[in-house]
Amino acid sequence: MAKPPRRRQGVQPYGEKEFYLEEFRGRSVLIAVAPAVVATRASLKSLGAAVTTLVRNDTLVILWWPHVVPHSERRLLAALGRRPRKVGRMHGKRRRARRRRLPTPILRTGVGAPDLPADGAELRSAMWSRLRTSGLCVLAVGGYAVFPRQPLELAVELRVPKAVLVDPRGGLDAEGGRLSFVDENVLQTVLLQGQAEWSGLGDRRALLVSVRDALERGVEQVNLCPPEGVTDELFSYAGSGRCSRKAITRASVRSPSTSTSRRSDCSSAVRARAC
Repeated sequence: MAKPPRRRQGVQPYGEKEFYLEEFRGRSVLIAVAPAVVATRASLKSLGAAVTTLVRNDTLVILWWPHVVPHSERRLLAALGRRPRKVGRMHGKRRRARRRRLPTPILRTGVGAPDLPADGAELRSAMWSRLRTSGLCVLAVGGYAVFPRQPLELAVELRVPKAVLVDPRGGLDAEGGRLSFVDENVLQTVLLQGQAEWSGLGDRRALLVSVRDALERGVEQVNLCPPEGVTDELFSYAGSGRCSRKAITRASVRSPSTSTSRRSDCSSAVRARAC
């Protein structure tokens, strides 16, 4: 009887998480955090772990962060493992001499900056500089931020195929159950007059309208999840809520032409508009 082949040491099995990482590799994701998440100082552990995994996976990440609480970016940098360490003066000089310090991923901007021609071009140039250097750009938005309309409009402008909305309420609950997946047809039905209210989603109509508009204008998928469920939402099939332009299954695969042009979404859009 032949012995079963032994798995090589150090080789991880290809599981559900690896499946999604392969889908994300070489592409771009926009993650938008609701102002209520920042104001209530919700846990950022899951968000930080997900962003770190995506960046290491060669995925461009744009993190839309509303500046509603002073010094809130410090908590975010700590969750991302990028908070600068306090070192002595002489030790700091030797450390800077040994290696070049990477620029901060935080880019501060106003709410209406992307809409202005001059400011928009400068902003996109700064965004691409951070994405090219570290694969991450944290867009710290000051002023009165309208969530989720403004980050979804940014995703459309940059041609980002996937957007993740981190909302305290998470996914969609309708008729006593969780809607783990909603395609464009179901979303249109829910938004019929009185249908959202009848389904118990009346107070989330504005969010659903913004999601529908983003899908109609080119965004492929919009995910809804609470702050503690970002990792599960991105790297598992049973997420909190996923809205897509068309119905897809886990077994769906990309065409060969798609796999050879993954970076043609956000990176090319930012470069073209930054020139």
